Amino acid sequence: MLGMKNPEVALLVVVLLGHAGLQPHLCAAGETRRLTDFLQRSDSVKTSSGQVFMSQVGSGGRLKERFRVNNQPGSESGPLKTKHVSQGRLPVQVRAGDVQGLHLSLSGAGQVRAMWLNPVPFTAPSDFQPRCVYTVLPSGDKTEERSRTRGVCTDRRGGASLHLHRRELRHGTLNEAVMTYAPGSVPLTIHYQCGDRNYVMSQQYNVTVQPTTMQKTQELQNKRKVNSLRKSSSETFSKASPGLTYAGGEREGKVALIADMGIEEDSFTIKSLLHQADRGELDLVLHAGDLSYADNFGTTFGSGDGNNSWVWVQYMTSLHDVTARVPYMTCPGNHEAQFDFAAYRNWLHMPGNESGSSSPYYYSFDYLGVHFVGISTEHDMRGNSSQHRWLEQDLRTADQNRARTPWILVFGHRPLYCSSAIFWSTRCTTEAREFRSDLEELFRRYHVDVYVCGHNHQYERSWPVSGGNVTAKNYRNPAATVHIVSGAAGNPEGNDPTYVPEFLVPWRAGYSLSLQTGWTLMEVNSTALAFSYIHSADLARMVDSFTITKTQ
Repeated sequence: MLGMKNPEVALLVVVLLGHAGLQPHLCAAGETRRLTDFLQRSDSVKTSSGQVFMSQVGSGGRLKERFRVNNQPGSESGPLKTKHVSQGRLPVQVRAGDVQGLHLSLSGAGQVRAMWLNPVPFTAPSDFQPRCVYTVLPSGDKTEERSRTRGVCTDRRGGASLHLHRRELRHGTLNEAVMTYAPGSVPLTIHYQCGDRNYVMSQQYNVTVQPTTMQKTQELQNKRKVNSLRKSSSETFSKASPGLTYAGGEREGKVALIADMGIEEDSFTIKSLLHQADRGELDLVLHAGDLSYADNFGTTFGSGDGNNSWVWVQYMTSLHDVTARVPYMTCPGNHEAQFDFAAYRNWLHMPGNESGSSSPYYYSFDYLGVHFVGISTEHDMRGNSSQHRWLEQDLRTADQNRARTPWILVFGHRPLYCSSAIFWSTRCTTEAREFRSDLEELFRRYHVDVYVCGHNHQYERSWPVSGGNVTAKNYRNPAATVHIVSGAAGNPEGNDPTYVPEFLVPWRAGYSLSLQTGWTLMEVNSTALAFSYIHSADLARMVDSFTITKTQ
């Protein structure tokens, strides 16, 4: 059941820093949104870019107690340290400390959204001043002061109470702020610190934001021609390794594709992603549904009532070191459906409004020369649904924009093609056929290159396939969509190593028989998408790999 306090929250004013001549940087802010709206179905949710979701989640009194103890002299973690952060021309005293679950997402052109949990129970709006202090600098440029853009970005996502169940109140305040930059043809690095001026601030992080489109210089074009001749007979790049260039020549971007993780067996995958990020070889994380698995903990620890906000806190905090440095983009899965997706909508804010969907569940964005489309297989996708109508318009526009974004990748939770023996008679036959009837004609008409999903806790990939028919048993200029199931990131239910015989699934091109957790690395440039399936515990060991190439 939902209950809430409903204080009035004023619009927060953006305080700008920087040298004379810099363009103002504005943060999205607006009126608060009633939490009762979260109970509405997706088709009836009407939001705008000026609305701010408000919630309060946490882990019972534990977060409050932890905050209290950490501020006591002589406590194990010691008192919170103080430091000065500039606000306008005046120094402001803040305490570096215990911000939790900090994560970034892309939010429209030239915008990065930061969200985090302030582990302090909400009292009154005047007590909270959430903000991100940030500097934008061309990547690798540490000397040209005139190229910097500075700002203080403030916005509020806290200030109300979310009772996930009437028997227990969760404490803490979720906040969000949008950091802006001028997008262009070169990577930019944002150095930032987020938190609350009156409570705790995060440590300093940096995130490198990449151009949205491909840059095609004559030098790169010539390099592609040479590489194309050298690699034209290769259907896979089994000798390559994550972090190296591949067919096409230039290094444009690296994306982690994950699904089905949770908080029980996630540590190896998180460690592997962090290893990739530490090497500067990760630009984006896509999570195709089933994030925290909070609904699996309804009777854990004696609660017996499904009040599982602490699971979300633990999950988002476990990802903190990755998602504070790399944008984290998601779509919902069946395990997010608890309380009508309320926790998902509170914790994650994807660019639905910015991409014209007016839904928190499906959206699109351009990045690294790829048009990424996140859909919700948990909501209506039939031909007369709002999601289907939006998807058709979005894909049509993207297909007309191939000169700037040559690839289209759709990700959703449930598969259109899969071959799990355990789920063969349900998910991979009846259910998959239904999704194909909803989506495959759009994929064919607008030439979707790749569909990525999870739901089955395993890894497999298809040949280019449409209507159950394989168009070619290679990945050169494919005439149909390639399907990837990458759902073995660490779910609490165990990975599935079972597959039906090949004669039942002639479209299947590769799979992993392992019980180990794993994730898929996608490397992208304007002429190639290279995929590597990696066992998480082995960090960089590839189990399977293949490359999709296009002749330009």
